[in-house]
Amino acid sequence: MSSLQQESFEDFEKEFFNIEFRRELFEILLSEYGNVIRREMIKPKQTLETVLKDGRKYIEFLEAELSYVHLEIGEFPEGRSFYEKIYFKEFGEGEFDETTAKNIIIQYRVRIENILIINEPEKDPRLKESVENVFKRLIQSPDDVAFFNLQENKTSDELIAIVRRIKPVPSFVAKAKILIQRQSMVLTNLMNEIFIITLRETILEEQKLKNVILVRQKKVEEDLNRARKIQQNLLPKSYPFGSELKFFARYIPMESVGGDFYDIVKFRSFKNSEQFQKFGLLIADVSGHGIPAAFIASMAKISWKNTISRFHRPSDILKQINMQLLENTAGNFVTALVAVFKLSETKGNFLEISNAGHYIPYILRKNGENAYTQELKGKVLGVFPKVEYQNLSIPIQNGDRFIFYTDGLLEARRNDTKELLGEERLYQIFDSTYGLDGDASCATILRKVIEFTNDPQFEDDITLLIVDFG
Repeated sequence: MSSLQQESFEDFEKEFFNIEFRRELFEILLSEYGNVIRREMIKPKQTLETVLKDGRKYIEFLEAELSYVHLEIGEFPEGRSFYEKIYFKEFGEGEFDETTAKNIIIQYRVRIENILIINEPEKDPRLKESVENVFKRLIQSPDDVAFFNLQENKTSDELIAIVRRIKPVPSFVAKAKILIQRQSMVLTNLMNEIFIITLRETILEEQKLKNVILVRQKKVEEDLNRARKIQQNLLPKSYPFGSELKFFARYIPMESVGGDFYDIVKFRSFKNSEQFQKFGLLIADVSGHGIPAAFIASMAKISWKNTISRFHRPSDILKQINMQLLENTAGNFVTALVAVFKLSETKGNFLEISNAGHYIPYILRKNGENAYTQELKGKVLGVFPKVEYQNLSIPIQNGDRFIFYTDGLLEARRNDTKELLGEERLYQIFDSTYGLDGDASCATILRKVIEFTNDPQFEDDITLLIVDFG
């Protein structure tokens, strides 16, 4: 910088920090501030009578501000306020509520008073406090925070236009423009600083919350694992032996715990002095998934255990379970099928079944054909009182296979097209397993269903139970 340039800069700086210049600019802008107050004082009476946090009515706050302007500069010409011109243009015909308007008005006053501060105006505590109050209102709508800088630029331009209109002296306007723009930069920086601090605090709070959630999530996972073990304990650990029946099963919950369950029991009964072997089988599916479904499944399992000690006919068992579940399923329901295998060397062998909204077993005869397709319907459990269920007796022969399942298999979907597997495809898969032993058949069925869906994760709980006779 040349000596001439240095001298000119020092002269400009000296004039720029001149208190008389600043006072004159202060009075020009304060007169416009007075018009802001006048504009607010024409708001509806209900708004003006609103009590603010400091205990004053809004009209009392405005009257005090107007008195302050008169005390500083006396009378001033009336005119349309820049407040109305800028903000009402952005927000249409709407009105700021009294609290928002008060905060913005205070920010105007402090920024105008701040013109009188020569050294480090950004450290003025009143200015920072007023910006913080404005920020508290803006932060309720993130879009308004982003809009602040744009509004501030328009405010600065309007203040400069006011100076140019009232005192159109080029040198005065040039210095006023620099001072007002600096003032605007201070405000914008303060707002951004507050935003960054708030953002950092928010991030820290979110991290703390995340840590709390992780701890709770770990606890939930531990609880789910315990619930899963409890539910697994509800399933048979072994199957009855000593007869020609062989049992094979697969259970896959959609979540850690599920609403499907099954059980197999063996009991004896005597009729006309002749001994029968009887094996009771229950397969059920609770609507919904997760812990609520698992809880209802546990209730149904307990009801099943209590009932089979007193009743052996499938229809009677379902009727008793339904009565015990009524008003205890919280809007859910249970589909179930009870099957009793009755084996006798002299009377023959029969499968007696009763259905409560479930799927009847798929039966493969020894020749590999599905020899039984008769429907047996019945209402779901836990919803309807006084329901009567029907029994159906089916003769069984050596080499027959019975496949029980829940709707998770039928409703398996393709991963890409969301097409359902459906009965026809599922029965074809069942047919393809005839000749394989029970374990291999279970594995093959699940493998082929997964090949169809192209997704190892099922959308519903899966229960598959195969019973071979002979």
